[in-house]
Order: sequence, then structure tokens, then C-alpha cells
Amino acid sequence: MILEELRKIEKLHSELKDLHPSLSKLYPVAITEPIENNLHIYDLAPLGNYEYITEEIADFPLPDKIRAAFPLEFYEYKKSCCVVSVDIFEEEDSFVTFFHEFVHCYQFETCEQKIRSSLYIIKEYDSPMWEINHPFPYEEDFFVNVFGQIENAVKINDPTKIVGFSRV
Repeated sequence: MILEELRKIEKLHSELKDLHPSLSKLYPVAITEPIENNLHIYDLAPLGNYEYITEEIADFPLPDKIRAAFPLEFYEYKKSCCVVSVDIFEEEDSFVTFFHEFVHCYQFETCEQKIRSSLYIIKEYDSPMWEINHPFPYEEDFFVNVFGQIENAVKINDPTKIVGFSRV
């Protein structure tokens, strides 16, 4: 079943890959089964199709439901993977999550380490798990205000009101 679902991702990727460099390639996928705390790793075969590679026990406790991208010990932490719990396939729009996480894999390859090394939170927590243990502050006033302004600019179709937010 998982390979069938990944074939759908491959097909969709062939249609999306030219939209942006972050979508130009596929990345490894690790499917988790939370009870067993394991990772079923799928990677690309030489012809570009996903194939089952191995099963690994995660080196940290996995949450029951996970949607993330991060480097795995299996790849000596040098290659980022889309890590999702098996329930992802119950979601009608699961492909959105996969491609979202692939963008994070692209970031890991291209710029993430440089950006991370300058972040205060990385220095403060000194843990690769900080993102999982500290959820995004969707309720904080700063985020709510800025996101609301961006949302309003999109609604009125005024890109000039959005430009400055990329530097906030």
C-alpha cells in the first residue's frame, strides 16, 4: 500500500518539478508506526522510483502523529527525509504535506545549516528536537497580527502589502 501511495507522489512530482527549484527532486520518505517507534525508509532507486530500503528503530521517541523533515541517523544525518506517520495516507490531501516536507528537505540541502547557526533558539536549546518539542507559536500576538495582515493583502489581491513581510 505505501509504495502505491508513493507512486502517486512520483506522478504528481513529474508535473510539479519545474515550478520551483525546491520541488525539482524527490527525497527519502520514512513512514513511522508510533507504537513500535520505527521508521520504514523508502528512497529513490536509480530509475527514480521509490523503493523500500530498510526498517530502523528511531533514536528518539516519535510522536503518534508526525509530519516533519529532518536528517536520519541511517543517512549519517547528512540527508534530510520526509518523516510522516502512517496515518498520513488517510488524508485526502496528503500530497500537500509530502511536498511541504520536501521543501524542508531542499532547505536542509541548500541553506538551513547556515540559517540555523544564527538562530538564538538553536543556541539556547542546543537540541535537534527543539522544533518537535516547541510547536510553532500560532497563537502569539506577533504571528496572529502579521499573518492577518498578509491574509488581508491576499484577499484584496494587493501584492505590494505583502512584500515587506518577508523581512519581518
